[in-house]
Amino acid sequence: MKRHDNNRISQHVPASEQEDLFIRKLRQCCVAFDFMDPVADLKGKEVKRCTLNELVDYITGGRGVLTEPISANLFRTLPPSENPDFDPEEDDPTLEASWPHLQLVYEFFLRFLESSDFQPTIGKRVIDQKFVLQLLELFDSEDPRERDFLKTVLHRIYGKDRIGGGWSWASWLSSEMLECLEYDSVSDILKISLSC
Repeated sequence: MKRHDNNRISQHVPASEQEDLFIRKLRQCCVAFDFMDPVADLKGKEVKRCTLNELVDYITGGRGVLTEPISANLFRTLPPSENPDFDPEEDDPTLEASWPHLQLVYEFFLRFLESSDFQPTIGKRVIDQKFVLQLLELFDSEDPRERDFLKTVLHRIYGKDRIGGGWSWASWLSSEMLECLEYDSVSDILKISLSC
């Protein structure tokens, strides 16, 4: 096994160094050991076991390993509508200028949700109700490309019982939240909930 990095990913490591340390630890765990020989490389096996436990603790500890970069890119103040009476059926939408980056963030997030390695129990810890409510607020975007990705993301979260199975649409569709969304947003959200 490669040299073991004794530093722990924790609040004691500056945030600017945590990502590099996390990546080094992931690389350490790429070494496969021969478990057919129970006495071969006991130290290496123990180091890897400890490192894997540390990575699991780090990811499930709510430190935003996944959600932080997604939140930083997606959750933003939407520009005011150029047309206060915007009707997506009749008016041309205002397209999001940052779409080339947003599209890649959405695609990354979808691939994560659709991965065969994805574990819903861990997902529920990091993709919580607050995170989903912030996604729902993005339905106010006039950009149809973003709205389509949002529908797909929410369907993966809720419809496939991947994460959202423990949450009810009723709690998401509370009257306070609906008052904040545009009419079209509500209809899109209702379509998702009916398809689940």
